[in-house]
Amino acid sequence: MKFFSFKKKTKDSEPHTKRPASVTLIAWLSLIDMFITILIGLLGIWIMLPQVARLIPISASPVLQEMADWLEVPQTETGTLTAQELQPIIEAVFDLVTGILGLYFTLNFLRLKPWGWTWLMLYNGVVLIILFGDCIRGEPDYVSLFLSALVILLMNQKEVRIAFKIDKKYASTNLIISKNS
Repeated sequence: MKFFSFKKKTKDSEPHTKRPASVTLIAWLSLIDMFITILIGLLGIWIMLPQVARLIPISASPVLQEMADWLEVPQTETGTLTAQELQPIIEAVFDLVTGILGLYFTLNFLRLKPWGWTWLMLYNGVVLIILFGDCIRGEPDYVSLFLSALVILLMNQKEVRIAFKIDKKYASTNLIISKNS
């Protein structure tokens, strides 16, 4: 299957290149982290629905009114929110967007796209910087911090760098796995 190898298999007798197990491990760890981030974003938005309802004139649209009734959003007057009320909404949307973006990078890393390693490394580096900032502020997220650091460490293994042809001196090396092994 093309999804599991990055060279087309021409004949059954010829060896083919497969995705290293470490790439699969990295992708699974990253997928767990992305799903946690997306879930936190969705739950944050769900919890903040009453504040979001104050920003949108629900009574102006019958569709919005029906959705508000179905979600049991309390009827409030539209108006502005203070910075303290707006911050959790922004954080929830940020978590949702970064989780979806990270999921996209992870799936393309898993598919061994040439740019997948670079973007997933950059994404995890930025997330690590943000999480260190959260630790300094006194709001640590140890699970995401651990997973991002572990993914960065695992992505720098020689086997992974060879699979993505990151190192120039190892670029011609292929991981050949015969059908018998």
